[in-house]
Amino acid sequence: SLVTWTPFNETWDSQDGTYPRFVRDIYAETKAADPTRPINDASGDDHVMTDIWSVHNYEQDGDKLKEQLALTEGREPYRHSYEKEFLAVYGGQPYILDEFGGIGWMSPEERKHSWGYGNLPQTEEEFYSRLDKMVKAVASLEHIAGFCYTQLTDVEQEKNGIYKYDRTEKLDIEKVRHIFMQIPSFR
Repeated sequence: SLVTWTPFNETWDSQDGTYPRFVRDIYAETKAADPTRPINDASGDDHVMTDIWSVHNYEQDGDKLKEQLALTEGREPYRHSYEKEFLAVYGGQPYILDEFGGIGWMSPEERKHSWGYGNLPQTEEEFYSRLDKMVKAVASLEHIAGFCYTQLTDVEQEKNGIYKYDRTEKLDIEKVRHIFMQIPSFR
């Protein structure tokens, strides 16, 4: 189903000021074409005009992830950048962690040509422990209205999926399922 429109992913502003105007124009055109759905102007990055506050955060330490994503009175919520005068101000929009995780898990041979976020776990148990801490951090933050774990399957050079590129299991899926079941909406 179509839930939201997201015209841009991980965009960064232009130096000449055209970026904010362009994003506002695309927002207005998209809203005019479909006023029934929210618009996420730039998934996980520099929001200019948005109905959804989305962020990408690949912090691998669960405690640090929780600290970065926590809503603290008097402090702007986590975003990729803060120092741009055209950025939207958080106004209580649904807060979506639309990219997190990215824990790499691969064979020693694959490590020569592939990657995942952060330092790669050395054992499968270390992978589950890291995932558990990250999911607990997300589950503890009531303002997070949704999330997207990166990623379901490996892709070409990125080996941070729960499944291999060919969609076969590379982890104990029951352990992974159990970890994600800690999030109340999954139960």
